[in-house]
Amino acid sequence: MKKFILALTLVGLALGMSVAQKTSNHDCACKDCLCEVTAEKIAQQSASKPFLIEPGKGMVYQLAPGIDYSRVHLRTSAGERSVSNLVKALGTPNDPILLGAFSDMSVRVFGQKAGDAGGFNQIDRSGVSGAKRDGPTWGCKGYKDCNDLDRSGLCFGGSNGMSCNPKTHSCVCLAKD
Repeated sequence: MKKFILALTLVGLALGMSVAQKTSNHDCACKDCLCEVTAEKIAQQSASKPFLIEPGKGMVYQLAPGIDYSRVHLRTSAGERSVSNLVKALGTPNDPILLGAFSDMSVRVFGQKAGDAGGFNQIDRSGVSGAKRDGPTWGCKGYKDCNDLDRSGLCFGGSNGMSCNPKTHSCVCLAKD
């Protein structure tokens, strides 16, 4: 009987932990994974409920071309925002777009880890060093400038709110202010 109660307790504990870890409203929940965000996944949400992306912890989201980007929201410790402006800033609606923490995407986009040699922390608020502000977003092209932008503190959600196009080696983030 004691073994049965112990086994039942362990199963209950494991189920409770798995439910507690899932905070997004979709089925992507593994470390070092690429979660595909498709029109079908978005359609599974009620019309009033956005598809929530919570970057970090190894998860990178791949936004399929042509989805309704206004229904996809980025949630970080700084709050929640639609990803529409990120997609507009990249200007590549026919390419898949990656969204997540720069540290999780860097190898996929640039072939090297975030923080490796090449980032010189030279960005200032006017965008000198290759990263430029364009309305509600900051943008960069190439590893050095994107690594600098990631570390600059200028992005909404800190390092967790970058969006990159692997084909063009360019990234954008929503401006903090």
